Amino acid sequence: MAVSANRLEILQIADAVAREKSIDRSIVIASMEDALQKAARSRYGQETEVRAEINPRTGEVRFFPFDARRG
Repeated sequence: MAVSANRLEILQIADAVAREKSIDRSIVIASMEDALQKAARSRYGQETEVRAEINPRTGEVRFFPFDARRG
C-alpha cells in the first residue's frame, strides 16, 4: 500500500518539523529529499541512482536520474 501526500501537505510537514525542532526549513526539506532517494533505492534496487528534489515554494517532488561518477 502506497502512502501519498499532496504538495501542500509536504510543505506543511516541513514547516511543522522545522518549528518543532527549531531548525531551518531548508535542512528539513534536504532531509526529506534524502529520504525519498533512499526509498527509491530500496524499492528499485541499490544500483538505482536517483536524485529527488522538492520545490520549497510549490512542494512539487521531482526525481532525476543521477550518475554518481559525474556528481
